[in-house]
Amino acid sequence: MRKMGSGDNHDYFDRDMEFAIGNRIVINILILFMLFTSLCIYLDLPILRQILAYIYLTFLPGFTILFLFYKRFNLLNLLLFSIGLSISFVMIIGFLIDYFFYVINVSSSLTLEYLVISFNLIISLMIFASVCAKSTKKFVIIYKKIKLNDISTIIISTLFPAMAFLGINLLRNFDNNLLIYLLIILIVAYILLLGLFDNNLSDQTYAYIIFSMSISILLLVFFRTNYVYASDSIEEFYLFNKILESEHYFEFRNLHRNLGLCLSITILPTIYCILIGLKPVIIFKLTYLVPLSLTPVICYMLARKLIPYRYSFISSIFFISQSQFLFQNLAFRTYLSVFFFSLAFLLFNSKTNLIKKKSIFLILLFSGIVSHYSNTIIIFIVFLILFIVFFLINYLYKNDKPVMINNVDKDFKISSYSVVLYFCLI
Repeated sequence: MRKMGSGDNHDYFDRDMEFAIGNRIVINILILFMLFTSLCIYLDLPILRQILAYIYLTFLPGFTILFLFYKRFNLLNLLLFSIGLSISFVMIIGFLIDYFFYVINVSSSLTLEYLVISFNLIISLMIFASVCAKSTKKFVIIYKKIKLNDISTIIISTLFPAMAFLGINLLRNFDNNLLIYLLIILIVAYILLLGLFDNNLSDQTYAYIIFSMSISILLLVFFRTNYVYASDSIEEFYLFNKILESEHYFEFRNLHRNLGLCLSITILPTIYCILIGLKPVIIFKLTYLVPLSLTPVICYMLARKLIPYRYSFISSIFFISQSQFLFQNLAFRTYLSVFFFSLAFLLFNSKTNLIKKKSIFLILLFSGIVSHYSNTIIIFIVFLILFIVFFLINYLYKNDKPVMINNVDKDFKISSYSVVLYFCLI
């Protein structure tokens, strides 16, 4: 583990740190985790099955893809893109599995055996491809050095989801919402303290604070009742249940105002429910909890390219405070597509191989399209505007050097403006 130059202009940043781990160790961990999780699922071991299967679906496939493509990765981006690509993997591969068995006239394609065997086979192939493709012996993770005030801040932020979980149980079992009120007051007070005082925190600490606050708020909204909320979510839940009971998807693709075309509310929760083994109503909410909680983190990371860290933090809190964020459970498919499109915009700021960047970008873009059809129109408008902006900038700056606008690379500025434009249009 060694230090490397940061290249950031702000004094509060420490030098970046590198953690190098051998490729063989990573591969062994991936294989052992995959096999142990599969064993827990087949044996239906309580708690272990639920926890490991959720990590298996939400993190493992995406991390394997990044491990195949890259030799080094920033810690925050690694977590975000692993989750985004994993959800994409579950939707797309789940659809292909169902279509394959539909073609060969197998009526029950979305079953535990078929899904686990198919997922393990594809992940194993990606691991084998990474063994063949790796030119270096180590995988490097870049992160910010953790200081004492970072640790104390992380510990305090971790209390928010715990308080939300306890508060929901108190409300549902004893009709007592005192802990929920206390949690909201503490979050507001904590935001004021962080906004008013310079705590010299790292980017990854601010990202964790934002995630803790957003997931705590969504826990309060999603799980305060055993039922599904009104609006589109009722039809989404009904369609999900139909596919879960029939164990196949393809025949339901044109039902309910084309809702069947949205893989985010059909294939995705069905696979989560089959592998995790919880009640459908819990799975239907749990599936979207983490990705929807990460959207404000993506907003923060995009804003960091334009404005100081404190204002970036406030902008993400402003996003969390909107009614659209608080009531994402009214239409899960809409906001999951927002997550995918926002994550795709974040790729513009990464300095990686162009072919790899385009490949991941297309996966995320396609995932956003199959998550919600209407958002595709908005994305088309955003890209059309971006095309015009790029054309004008290339016309104005005909030299080959990167154009710096207020000490910010023009690509950074355009990608950040594009996501702001996208949320305005939403």
